[in-house]
Amino acid sequence: YRTRVIWGPLLPQDRSRLVEDEARLVAAGIHSRRRAADELGVQDPETEFERWLEEEAQKGSEER
Repeated sequence: YRTRVIWGPLLPQDRSRLVEDEARLVAAGIHSRRRAADELGVQDPETEFERWLEEEAQKGSEER
């Protein structure tokens, strides 16, 4: 048997700072929305992006 140890982060992470950083990277065109979602720990970034697209389309049709 092989044992695998997975260590969590040694220091607590400031989630709000991570969100701000990813928002800036997306706004600057450095990261995609999918990549940002992945970096923030979203389990299925692809599905989350599809939901976002649906919401944006719905908002666009409501504004008309």
